[in-house]
Amino acid sequence: RSPVGNPTDGFNTFYAEFDVPGLPEEIDGITDFIYFNIFFSSGVPNGRMNQFVPQLMLGNPLDGSSGPPYYKPEWHKHSTWVFASQYFMEVHNETTNGTTSHAAA
Repeated sequence: RSPVGNPTDGFNTFYAEFDVPGLPEEIDGITDFIYFNIFFSSGVPNGRMNQFVPQLMLGNPLDGSSGPPYYKPEWHKHSTWVFASQYFMEVHNETTNGTTSHAAA
């Protein structure tokens, strides 16, 4: 369970539970993710595509980062299911109207 919010506006608690499926008969380059997705765009003006962790991954998922200071996303190959805590977000730059991706694992 992960409380989200602040003392002034209050907190929400989100919960996710996964049943790990069997491996596919063939791992053919497709990446599988099983995760709980939350979109905060209405309450966080510059946040998009926020994923709630943990998540279950197989194939060649985005599953890590370069760490500080840039947190550039990294991908690694997995032939069995892996379970990891990972945070991925895009930050919107209002001046350029562009986005920058960041990841932490």
